[in-house]
Amino acid sequence: MSLSSGSARRTVTFLATELDDVDGVLSAAATALTATTYLAADYDGDAQSSGVWLKLPQTITVTLSNTVGAFEVDPIVITGVRNGVAVTESLTPTSADGNETLRGTQAFDAPPTIVVPAQADEDGTISIGVGNICTPAYEERFAAVKIAANGQIHAQYGESSESPVDSFASVANTIEPIAPTRLLTSAARTTPMGTDVTVYID
Repeated sequence: MSLSSGSARRTVTFLATELDDVDGVLSAAATALTATTYLAADYDGDAQSSGVWLKLPQTITVTLSNTVGAFEVDPIVITGVRNGVAVTESLTPTSADGNETLRGTQAFDAPPTIVVPAQADEDGTISIGVGNICTPAYEERFAAVKIAANGQIHAQYGESSESPVDSFASVANTIEPIAPTRLLTSAARTTPMGTDVTVYID
């Protein structure tokens, strides 16, 4: 069956501002000298406060401010649920001076619990955001993808780090009949999507 805007398939649209939203879960929180646990009730970012997160599972990003000596290079532990099963991911800073965004690969169905270990001082800030857009369940694939302006689509086919990745140019409002398991939204890409994106789900 050919795809069209009138297709019976369900569509989910993410605005450009929702892609790679580095403070979409938690806006800048000061570093603390003791371990800090963040729960869903603590989150004040758009991805949580406006219910954006509930559109589809997404990966997590952690952004550290550019603050000399404020951080410890100990893992930040993220625990949540994927397809009804508890999953955990650890993101470890590479520098005590921050100035980096750590990008997770584990998809979470809902806002996870995030444990930040004790930091070196209270001068830095940590922001938590959302990254890649993932299918509702493991083994599922999107039926198609459409972007709202001329740009790039970055697709991944599979959930492992070894999964194939495809990047290609697409014309505005063209329904691309591809079947990825996730869209890679990182602004760090040479040619990020940078526009509203709609996924089609069977």
